[in-house]
Amino acid sequence: MIFMDLTGLPCPQPVIRVKKALEEGNNYLEIIVDNETALNNLLRFASSRNITASWMVEEGNYKIKLETEMKTQPIVKDGQGKTLFLSSRYLGKGDDELGELLMKSFLNTLLQTSSLPETLVLMNTGVQLACDENCCQPLKKLEEMGVNILVCGTCLKYFNLENELKAGKISNMFEILEYLLLRDVTTV
Repeated sequence: MIFMDLTGLPCPQPVIRVKKALEEGNNYLEIIVDNETALNNLLRFASSRNITASWMVEEGNYKIKLETEMKTQPIVKDGQGKTLFLSSRYLGKGDDELGELLMKSFLNTLLQTSSLPETLVLMNTGVQLACDENCCQPLKKLEEMGVNILVCGTCLKYFNLENELKAGKISNMFEILEYLLLRDVTTV
């Protein structure tokens, strides 16, 4: 058993350190983190790799136990699907009003296509799409149709939108980077 005190570490360091410990052959980890974002990131990481996870609050921190008997696997394998990377709430450069109209049209048109992407990644001002009532409707529909929507937690925090998320799930740089590296990615 390995004990890891990961309090005070910024996202995505707790996930990266736990991943490394597991790759080094440690099958049982006890981890302490000091914020709910780190807790949720680690629980998602464990779930994506079929690692048994349990947690509790202890002295104001989160104590997480992870147990695995198999080597951890990446979230995805090459060629499993298309990822669309949206780093802005606007489509194209130039006039923001036109860019916003084009993005809404893009998302609504995407709903009508016969080949949906597996994942949408929203970063920078792109996270505002998942918080804006006018833009999030097509995102909600895409989610219902099985599209995985990852929304950068750091970006939400930067724009003070952490409590405004209406579509997608809060993600972290580690998870997003795995999707960008292991998928066929198109930047919009």
